[in-house]
Amino acid sequence: MRKAIGIFMLMIWAANSAAQSAKPKIMVVNYGLIKVFDEVPAFIAGNSKPAGLSDKEIGCIEMLLTIFFDRYNRQQRQEDRIGWKEYRRQYFPMTLKNGTKEVWINCFCPEFVANSDRDWRRDLIWVHDGGNCFFNIRVNLDEQKVHDLSVNGEA
Repeated sequence: MRKAIGIFMLMIWAANSAAQSAKPKIMVVNYGLIKVFDEVPAFIAGNSKPAGLSDKEIGCIEMLLTIFFDRYNRQQRQEDRIGWKEYRRQYFPMTLKNGTKEVWINCFCPEFVANSDRDWRRDLIWVHDGGNCFFNIRVNLDEQKVHDLSVNGEA
């Protein structure tokens, strides 16, 4: 009987693990939501290949972004500062041609999500203009560097 219960528990655990891995990876981090994508759009990837992200790597990215934006926001006027932790973030991890792991991060205000019929958890959100409600940035995980911040302009 104990053996049957043990096998039954193992089957439940295996089924639950399989169901968990099939779900899209959406995480709540610092009040913002993150979606990690399995594929990288060609215009972003170039010759790179899609890569995965561990929870530890996501934590590292969050730490690097915190340091970067603390410094960035100190140099900006109040109205130009970016409260990035509240933004929705789309992570596109990739391995560059030289083997370096990098993540292109697309960010947008939560207000956009509330007023849009587009599903940010499924589709790349790409807009023209919008000011600092929309920006993207790159994080090199191997070098632990944040670079190429690009904030959208205003119409």
